[in-house]
Amino acid sequence: MKSNINEIFRGFFWGIGFSVALALCVSAYLISVLPKVDDIYKEVASNRTTQSLARIANDYQVNVLDIYKNDSKLKVTVEVKNLTDEELYGKSVKVKLFSKSDRFISACNSERGDLFIKPKGVSYHEISCKLFSVQLQVVTKAKASLNLY
Repeated sequence: MKSNINEIFRGFFWGIGFSVALALCVSAYLISVLPKVDDIYKEVASNRTTQSLARIANDYQVNVLDIYKNDSKLKVTVEVKNLTDEELYGKSVKVKLFSKSDRFISACNSERGDLFIKPKGVSYHEISCKLFSVQLQVVTKAKASLNLY
């Protein structure tokens, strides 16, 4: 009977030993191998995104038409041209405002939601920016871009 209890304890400790060894192996895998796989995935995804954006960048043209100043608001009119034979989809139009010396002042997004531009079509947007009077005085330039995602 005593030998049966010893055998049970021995089996129990062997099981604990294997469990600890297995946990150590899994931990070593998670710490060393998995981050490398994650880095490889991120690099591949980044390369694909860069290629897609480079291709898409030639599909449209964004131009600032005019800048209007009024009290504490600045309005920028923007033209977005679709240069492809397919419908263009975007989330919003973003405008960055600069001073005469190309110093960044502020940025604004169009309030209108999703935008669709027909093939070879043009879309016009008026973007309002709330600024402090000091900022409003120094704004002389604007650059516009299309937020695709």
